[in-house]
Amino acid sequence: DATAAGPTVARETTEPWPTEAAWTEDSDGGQIPLPVSDPQFVVSSTEACQQRRPSNVYDITSPAAPGTAVPGYHGLHIAVLEMRGPDGTDGLPPELPPGDTYYQVSSSTAQSDLWRVRATDESQVDLVACVVMRAGRSNDYTIGSRTVEVTALDAIVWMLDWRSQSLVGGPWAAEAELPFLVDADDLLPVGSAKLLPADVFGGLLAFMGLAGASPGSAYQGGATGWVVAEYDKPADLPPGTELLPGYTFVVRLVVLDDPATIDFIDVLCAPSGRIAATPLRVATGVGVELGAFGAASADIRISGTFTSSIFVAGQIQAQTSSARDCGIPGSSDWQASLAVSARPSGGDYELYMPGQP
Repeated sequence: DATAAGPTVARETTEPWPTEAAWTEDSDGGQIPLPVSDPQFVVSSTEACQQRRPSNVYDITSPAAPGTAVPGYHGLHIAVLEMRGPDGTDGLPPELPPGDTYYQVSSSTAQSDLWRVRATDESQVDLVACVVMRAGRSNDYTIGSRTVEVTALDAIVWMLDWRSQSLVGGPWAAEAELPFLVDADDLLPVGSAKLLPADVFGGLLAFMGLAGASPGSAYQGGATGWVVAEYDKPADLPPGTELLPGYTFVVRLVVLDDPATIDFIDVLCAPSGRIAATPLRVATGVGVELGAFGAASADIRISGTFTSSIFVAGQIQAQTSSARDCGIPGSSDWQASLAVSARPSGGDYELYMPGQP
């Protein structure tokens, strides 16, 4: 059964590392870990992934994230097993240039928790992320003066406890969403092809219980996405801001100093598609545990889960006519992303763009 789950018991964390020799620098000068390179271990981890492979993994279309967080693992290794091409045939993943990997670990804020636990030696591995890739649609993009063809890849991930050789949790699918503007640094050259691998890191962070909020930040979004206003509108969404079609409320989460606490949860009312003067405050001082949180006021009930330090999604419910008048339906999914910086202001907060005084 492709969705069968293994044990989900939290583990004792191992001692942190790393050693200096196992790290290198990215293009921005940040430190990134080199993956395990021992050929014997690479082969044995791939074989273990195949032996514990769920059935019909290529048919998995959901869930798009792990079903539960399993904290306590520290040493992570990513094993790429194979790739299904556009013609439906399965085969070994394309050979990469020496030193390259399919899933680079950035030193960006969004992935800093992950590169702290990326194993660089076989002795550090206690969790293996097993990955099979599927080739997606191709598109031509202009990057600077060049036009490149990008073949998207999505991926299916299942997790293996290395010491017990058992599956942990159920598999999930990660999609390579092709943005309108493609960063050339994200493309993976394989022969004459340019690939955009799925971002599997968000799911891995969530699975390991490491996804969480970024201090000094405000997250904003709505019922159908995290971009709620035209790109040239102020990020703090003052009253009168016109939202994109279909948006009638905005969820705002403000995290000031402690990533384990959402200091303020506000809902900006926009029943006519334009931000009204007075937000509805849902709660203050809401704890975040393993990336998840929940809160309620007399008017609104809300829950959510951080899938990385820049993205959060959940459910919201209107419990009174005041909430419905605010623009919140009886029940709705919502998504939000890190939109602007936040800092304390008296007993409340103020929003500002990075670089502002």
